[in-house]
Amino acid sequence: MPAQSRKQREIAQRHSLFLEVGRELLHENGFHQLSMDQVAEQAEYSKGTIYQHFHCKEEMLIQLCIQCMQGLLFIGEKAATYPGSHRERLIAFQIAHELWLAVEPRDLYMLQYVNVDGVLSKVAESSLAEFRQMEAKIISLCASIFQDAMDCGDLPVGELNAAELVYGVWSMCYGGQLLRSYETPLAEMGVSNPGRTLTSLLQATLDGLRWTPASTPEQTDALLLHLETEYFTEALAQLREGCCSTLSRG
Repeated sequence: MPAQSRKQREIAQRHSLFLEVGRELLHENGFHQLSMDQVAEQAEYSKGTIYQHFHCKEEMLIQLCIQCMQGLLFIGEKAATYPGSHRERLIAFQIAHELWLAVEPRDLYMLQYVNVDGVLSKVAESSLAEFRQMEAKIISLCASIFQDAMDCGDLPVGELNAAELVYGVWSMCYGGQLLRSYETPLAEMGVSNPGRTLTSLLQATLDGLRWTPASTPEQTDALLLHLETEYFTEALAQLREGCCSTLSRG
């Protein structure tokens, strides 16, 4: 790509600054309290300059969500290439999502906001298209693990296709993460480790689907330890540095 001019670099840096400020304000006060006046004040720019980059706060929100999903896609691609069985890759995908969420748990709120209150009807068509494209890539990545397992015979073909299986697993895991974000008193209810609970439920679901090879609890523990302390270490460091958007596009 041709080198950017100084003015182009300044515009890009300003755009990144506005997104960073908007993200912090969203985390602190929520979407409904967010305003361009607040962003302008915190960034120390005029409101007119903010509107040169974002025509409304909904546009700022969806661009922040695209950044979030770039990070999820990046670590999801790492999971999908785990050098193990297809079943281990699916477990790696679930752990990748857990680790991604742990980097900044409050990002989950932004992905909730973008789908309510008519937000998507107010954003630019190009932003909506990019958001949908990122969403489709993540779903397809997970679906490919199911499909590959069916193609090689590890997962018997049943009534549900790969996309339907993704929907079911996604509903279970996403629902569990939402309950944590609501500060539901899970420990008081007897749920000491929500992430491990989801992994156990996922393994039980895969057993019910007769997906081989099955894993003993000891083998699962060893896999999770490897994933959390070794396999995803570099990817997590890159997520924390905020460079995954470039990597996921590369």
